[in-house]
Amino acid sequence: MSQQSRWLPFTSLALTAIALGAGWLWRGVRDTGQVAETAISGTLLASASKSDEIPVREYYDHVVELLKKNYVEEVTDEQKLAAGGVRGMILSLSDPLANYMSPEQFASYKKTRAGQFDGVGVELDYLYKVKPTAKPKIDENYDPYAFIPDLVVSAVVPGSSAEKNGVKIGDRIDSVDGRWLLSSSKVKDFRDKSKTIRSSVVWDDSKESALKDLDEQIKKGTTLSKTREKLIANAVKPIEVTLERAGQKLTVKLDAKAAMVPAIKAITPTEIQLRFFTTADQELQRVTAKNIILDLRNSGQGDFDSMVKCLGIVGGAGKYGFITNQKGAKPVEFKVDSGSPKFGSVELVVDSTTRGMAKVFATALSSAGKAKLMGTLSPEGYEILTMKELPDGSGYTLPIGVFSLKAIQGAKS
Repeated sequence: MSQQSRWLPFTSLALTAIALGAGWLWRGVRDTGQVAETAISGTLLASASKSDEIPVREYYDHVVELLKKNYVEEVTDEQKLAAGGVRGMILSLSDPLANYMSPEQFASYKKTRAGQFDGVGVELDYLYKVKPTAKPKIDENYDPYAFIPDLVVSAVVPGSSAEKNGVKIGDRIDSVDGRWLLSSSKVKDFRDKSKTIRSSVVWDDSKESALKDLDEQIKKGTTLSKTREKLIANAVKPIEVTLERAGQKLTVKLDAKAAMVPAIKAITPTEIQLRFFTTADQELQRVTAKNIILDLRNSGQGDFDSMVKCLGIVGGAGKYGFITNQKGAKPVEFKVDSGSPKFGSVELVVDSTTRGMAKVFATALSSAGKAKLMGTLSPEGYEILTMKELPDGSGYTLPIGVFSLKAIQGAKS
């Protein structure tokens, strides 16, 4: 085998790295926030205002006109084009919490807000080894692989197949049904294996066979978006998932069936698990215990409006902190307008799996002296999310602020 042919199995990964270095990894990263800043040259998109910058609305109208007149097939669905435009804008924020979802994905996401989970029973987050930016600095130290996120389990649904089979928060998804997931860890692993094989001084049949095997493995990749969609959708057959935990890999077969999780589950007469689904405040009002322990572990992202109502039930009306968003913007007071404390003493059981609205809830109550923390919260992850549905049924999530106890000017840059 020639020296040139030694490089062939790694070609697809090399091209992937080049694409990512340019800002657009179409196989996976476009689904998680890395978006290209593609320059469209020529007079077709020339601005009527003659300025260097094209106004957003004018730019959009130009693109639509361009597609209608010049695309090889007739373009008739403007709503689809508009949804695609929104998708691009959301992804261009380069924020792992700002996610565009197809109609099927968004329908499933909405159900989770009410406690109904499809699929294997997990919530998933993107984990970046390097914080993504819209304009990464390209220099001799630039490593495009570092900008590919891992897909990790952020919550496990009680009673689900994932819980029954030992899936844990923090597990990284390595492969699903034999198709490996395009992630920074996996791409780096293939790169290192290819480099080791190609650097061999003596080339023989065993090296050629190893390179062919690696080539076959590379062809079996899949994207982050497809993997996520598969794990949160119901299926007839079990799904084989390989996880990585503390450097070790384990494979489990998970049933993908719908599961309903209550917002409140009694552990003892005075201890309950609380999750901020849309009915949480109604169920919390029905609790009769005078003194309670609220277990906020393995909480999931939760619903903001439901959390605020529960805050009023437990802590009563009042000011609990601030919400800041854009750099330089004035912080907005985070307050509950109505409610009076329902319980006598309140203890909150928390740990590193307490996230999203449960973390805001716990911090707000304990800092106001209206509840006692039992455990330690992680220092990050106080973003407030909203969700919006588009006319075609697709939708997106968007971080609209960060909760803090002090009025920090422009905390989110």
